[in-house]
Amino acid sequence: MRTLTAGLAAGLAAVVSACGTAAGSADKVSSTTEAPPTAAPTSESPPLASTVPSTSLSALPTSGPPEELPVSASDVVEFENAFSAYNDIPLSDIAGVVSGSTYEAYVPSTRTYWATARFTPSATAGQGAVHFQDGGGIGIFTRSPSSSWVMTRPGLEPFPCPDDFPSDVQALWGLSSSPYCSSESSPSSTG
Repeated sequence: MRTLTAGLAAGLAAVVSACGTAAGSADKVSSTTEAPPTAAPTSESPPLASTVPSTSLSALPTSGPPEELPVSASDVVEFENAFSAYNDIPLSDIAGVVSGSTYEAYVPSTRTYWATARFTPSATAGQGAVHFQDGGGIGIFTRSPSSSWVMTRPGLEPFPCPDDFPSDVQALWGLSSSPYCSSESSPSSTG
């Protein structure tokens, strides 16, 4: 897994923090370190490399509707690392996330976290910029409570479509399916 240098991580944290402050409640990025839904956020700085929360699996709910969660600066770092690895591009090709494009949810019935973020290419991306075209800059991510975020696929255009997320997660985020989607089935929250 690729990691960020201290300077790049500090710069990213500052940009993410500024975006969250400027965008207010419209942007889901918070400046606190994200913990599982049962733990309280802290005011610690985000880690330089991605980490997995150390909470007992038995402490997580296993039933009920999906829960929307704030996206932390450390989540954004993990999303960027996962996007970079998925597309086999250097982190320097990623300028950052589009303000207001990040969402995260926890689905108790499957103990699965879902997330999405839209990335922009850096001015120096060169040929790597092709990965951001036609919705390729949209990442769809999942993780279990004991693992790191993994990009499962790009969002692609049109976005979102019923097969991008479980329908109850998409509804929780208030995202309506594009009318240009083909008729495909939605991933269920139970499978």
